[in-house]
Amino acid sequence: MAKMRRGAPPARAGLAAFAVTVAVTVAVVDLAGPRAARGADVPAPPPNPFACLGEAQAVMKGLGTAEIRAERDRRLAAAPEPGEARAATAHKACVIAELMRRLGDDRAAATYQRALADSGGEPGYELRYADYLRNVRGPRAPLTEDAEGHFQGALEGVRGRRDAPSEADATVEEWSQRGLMLVYQQDGLPLLPWKAFPYANKITPRPGLSLMAGVRFAVDTNDVPVDLGSPAAVDDARRFTSEAMFSASAFRKAIPLRTDELQAIARAPRHQEVLARARVRPGPIGALDVWFRGDRVDGAQVTNFSFPRVTNDVRLAELGLGFSRALDLHPAFDFLLAGDYRRVHRTGVVEFLPNQAQDFNLFEVRPVIARFLGPDKLSIGATYVYMGIPDVVGGVIEDRARGRAIRAVNMDYAIYRPLLLPQLQLGTLALRRQDTRGLHLFAGAAQDDETFGIRRARRRDAYFGVGLLGIGDWDFTVQGSLFTGQVDVRPIDPRQFAGIDPQQTNGQYRTTLVVLRRLIDEDAMPGLPPGALGVRPSMVNAVLTVRHDARLSGLYAFQNVRGGLDVWAKAFATSLRGTAFLVSAGYENQYFYTIGKDLHIGHVDLRMGW
Repeated sequence: MAKMRRGAPPARAGLAAFAVTVAVTVAVVDLAGPRAARGADVPAPPPNPFACLGEAQAVMKGLGTAEIRAERDRRLAAAPEPGEARAATAHKACVIAELMRRLGDDRAAATYQRALADSGGEPGYELRYADYLRNVRGPRAPLTEDAEGHFQGALEGVRGRRDAPSEADATVEEWSQRGLMLVYQQDGLPLLPWKAFPYANKITPRPGLSLMAGVRFAVDTNDVPVDLGSPAAVDDARRFTSEAMFSASAFRKAIPLRTDELQAIARAPRHQEVLARARVRPGPIGALDVWFRGDRVDGAQVTNFSFPRVTNDVRLAELGLGFSRALDLHPAFDFLLAGDYRRVHRTGVVEFLPNQAQDFNLFEVRPVIARFLGPDKLSIGATYVYMGIPDVVGGVIEDRARGRAIRAVNMDYAIYRPLLLPQLQLGTLALRRQDTRGLHLFAGAAQDDETFGIRRARRRDAYFGVGLLGIGDWDFTVQGSLFTGQVDVRPIDPRQFAGIDPQQTNGQYRTTLVVLRRLIDEDAMPGLPPGALGVRPSMVNAVLTVRHDARLSGLYAFQNVRGGLDVWAKAFATSLRGTAFLVSAGYENQYFYTIGKDLHIGHVDLRMGW
């Protein structure tokens, strides 16, 4: 399971969390007294833009999707009142835009723009529009280049009327600064001032430059996660089964492995990873990255599968170039184009030749499209990875040819409409309509083809899951995954066996349960959180994960149960130009009950950006 999902779908229930703040803000304006009481010679202050949000929240409370849609249509059909002020017209347009936002109506963008035009560029409406582009729209990633311009427009608006401020200006400024920090949170430390907190300079015409850095220490059966490319390998039971079956096959020992050999294959190597990246944002082009990653994994590779107890270390160094850009292709869909090129240097992965270095090119493309279907959102993504691994120099001739290609597709259907959920009320279990952060139905499949000389390993993955997010401070996710592996043998000598080797065919089924508890919920704090010495905690999550791997075919040896607890924390350092820091740590126990092997799994990660 990925620890952090990039471009997570919008957390709509977060608005309800600060509805009380909005109500208090609006009340302060009302308590200030009628305009006439302030004196006829005093200019009328700007209208409070949060009245739009407060009214929309009040209208939608307890309503189903059809009722919200009917309210939107009624307001759209209403004629303007005679002599209606432009401020009142703008307010009505903003309320309609908020209703459209909830309904997934793609006319929301144009309606926010109408509110901005009618209000003469009210900064509070700029903020609402920017938040819509960052938090609701986008293909698993915010529409960064569009959102940042409107967040900056909100800041410039409130700073340009210091002589006649609105009561809401301080809040608009703080929320806009927070929005920009969230837009740039993955970038790391800003090195140039115009994309750095407190965002006092115009940012959109100028390129940004930032530095990301991270370290990871882990003891794990899975590969170290790669933040700048394809996700970590999570198929440890399949890998161990494939290794054991190959070791016992006619290609190596030709006899079943002993229990101690099976136990040796079920290993949790020590990982040490460092990562550094420079990111340039040249205006509307997107994000351009240059990075280096170094990884050392002790005892990761079996040196000779005739002797599976003997392992050697693996070293990896990557120099990469990357690109990503999220595009608003209205009215079709939002589109993310992301990809990278890497020059890879590694040693320790070639059987029999632990000191042989391999240098090769890796190409990866990751497109995503996303579109609202009513209030729900469908996202479809794909991945293609090509690794031009060079042939092995020396060794057994049948093992020399190498290469690898990975193809994957995934989808997420997020249901954002209010759900009827059971709740206890006065000791009685009843169904009540409740806002959530989405009921997610997700699935995916992948095929990984790798050549080892005359053997072609084919690994297939398929998964399906359901995630119910935002039940109060809790998220619940259940996922089922199917892992299969087979080896197609194409010998040089036509007299030898050719075809799918039954001695190396295997399959596993994994069931995973993830329970997340928000200890500090960043979506409930739209402004800058309090902090000391310029460090402001933004998020703390506790995550319980339990999983079980069952054998479907092949060896029973590596069936296992794994469970443990992770803590994720995020903070912004306003003293370091609004840089985001992400820290995670966790412990899990993995028990291979068929062979009696118990492993202690742990990790500590620190990221400045990610």
